[in-house]
Amino acid sequence: MHKYQRLVNGVQRLVNGAKRLVNGAKRLVNGVQRLVDGAKRLIHEDKKLVNGNALSVIV
Repeated sequence: MHKYQRLVNGVQRLVNGAKRLVNGAKRLVNGVQRLVDGAKRLIHEDKKLVNGNALSVIV
């Protein structure tokens, strides 16, 4: 019985490690997504500013 208990514990540890890995990966993906969205928004704002300035210069 003790042998099996050690095996079960090992398997549980493995499963927990895998879960933690998956959660970490999800967090990473979410972080990257947020970064990309932020960068897109920034670029969008920059374009607006540039367009606005160009228009004001022409006018």
